[in-house]
Amino acid sequence: MPALKPSISDSVSGDRHSIAETAAVLTDADEIARREAENGIRQFNLALEIIRAHVKDAERPFRLRSSAILRLHKAALDGLHPLAGTWRNTPVKIG
Repeated sequence: MPALKPSISDSVSGDRHSIAETAAVLTDADEIARREAENGIRQFNLALEIIRAHVKDAERPFRLRSSAILRLHKAALDGLHPLAGTWRNTPVKIG
């Protein structure tokens, strides 16, 4: 098996790890509330769109796929959380 060639970024920095930029997140309580309301409406409309796409064709069974979950997640948290529309990559505790 041939050796893999380093990418341009590898040769420039010597580091193979990438660093993701974080999206700007709101801090003002009124802006957060406004964004949550807007996102809730967007998420609801997206859910209706997903449902309508599947009820048009009775032969096509609905399957809840991870891509739909992530689209709904992005609609709900867009502008509120830097990882909107992605799976959690850190441990989470509830309670």
